[in-house]
Amino acid sequence: MNDAGDAAATGPEPSAATDLPRATRNRILMYLGALTLMVAFGAPFGGLISLPVTYFLKNRLHFTAVQVSEFLLITGAPLYFSALWGFVRDSWNPFGIRDRGYMILFGFICAAVYVIAAFVPVTPIGLAGAMILLSAAFMFVHAGQVGLAASIGRQHVMSGQISALWYAVSSIPLLAAYAAGGPFDQLSFPEQRQLAERVRTPWRQGGPAMARTENLVVETPHGPVRVRLHDPSPRSPKPVLIYLHGGGWTLFSLDTHDRVMREYAAAADMVVVGVDYTLSPEAKFPVALEQVEAVIAWLRGAAAGHGIDAGRIAIGGDSAGACLSMATALKLRDLDEGGLIKALLAIYPVFDTRVSDEAARRYGGDRYMLTTAELAGFWRNYLGAPADADNPLARPMLANLAGLPPTCLTIAECDILAEQGLAMAERLGAAGVEVRSDVYAGATHSFLEAVSIASVARKAIDDGAAWLRDTLA
Repeated sequence: MNDAGDAAATGPEPSAATDLPRATRNRILMYLGALTLMVAFGAPFGGLISLPVTYFLKNRLHFTAVQVSEFLLITGAPLYFSALWGFVRDSWNPFGIRDRGYMILFGFICAAVYVIAAFVPVTPIGLAGAMILLSAAFMFVHAGQVGLAASIGRQHVMSGQISALWYAVSSIPLLAAYAAGGPFDQLSFPEQRQLAERVRTPWRQGGPAMARTENLVVETPHGPVRVRLHDPSPRSPKPVLIYLHGGGWTLFSLDTHDRVMREYAAAADMVVVGVDYTLSPEAKFPVALEQVEAVIAWLRGAAAGHGIDAGRIAIGGDSAGACLSMATALKLRDLDEGGLIKALLAIYPVFDTRVSDEAARRYGGDRYMLTTAELAGFWRNYLGAPADADNPLARPMLANLAGLPPTCLTIAECDILAEQGLAMAERLGAAGVEVRSDVYAGATHSFLEAVSIASVARKAIDDGAAWLRDTLA
């Protein structure tokens, strides 16, 4: 296999050469999208209609901030260019700037602000400051022609032309709203997690109702960990699936994956216990793994009190959670407790730092849910010492797989990680492990979270639940 590289050990570190073009493009699109609509319609009207449009696209159609900006840019472009043509022809002039020299000066000031903004972190405060600076620039050029009082006077407000006051009032809320949603790679990790929680909110709503849900706290060697127990029916005792959420060891929580856990609980009629392990990079390998191990030890003793059959424990998760599930099974096997885990469910799993050139080319771009750069960044967040990249408990593709429990791999066809799932299925079979692998055509990484609208996600959950029922019967 031709390797694109070891994302953790030899992959490129973030740098201006690798990250800046994408971040700059995103910021330029945000500013242009907002500016275009405001210039095209005039600041008061443009600002007012932009806010509901932005809300609808982001919260109902689930556009990203960049996609919203691209939409505004494309739809507003004809009006924008007609405004420029009107200025050249001395007819329609949305800025109200009559002197060509002042117009050019204002354009240079705008360009300077946008270029500076493209190279600094985007925050609501920063965007508000940029808009105030532009407003001050407009006041300056307008005052140079007609005087300061007239430039913000009633006649300009009433006529719909852009005065400094209305420009600031209408543009700051819109661009601050954009800042709340991107560019993602420029946010701090707490900010990324907050945004991820908001974006995932629509996907965790609805779904099966549980007969019982318990939120508990389990003590571990690395501090207390939240766990959530979903029980779909009164029947007791039931088998249990310990579920570990994905998110590159860096993002997401019990809340983002709550519906997925309830879906498996209802479809398999089993208890699902989600583990809110501590995230990276604050907690490097093997913190999360040791927390999961502690939760399993707790569950063995507490099973009867929660209607769980301690003799029928499965472990599973999606993406990074699948990696942790495999690592937990490997560690228990090495501790001569391999028989404790009866089944392993790995959903679009990551098992290796290496990605082939073909996988990176086909599925590692922005069109898909997990990019090559994001995957490399997640591995950097998770691994601590350089030796961790060679540890089979961090990188299960390196492990001796003999003695693992029956394993089911749910593989998304259009996923940079699909090749890892297929390779692991082959290695498990060669090691004598009972293995099943299902590839879901057209599916991308994280597709299970779209179960409310995607039939392929429903089928994958039902298939995995049926396998769990049969394996734990």
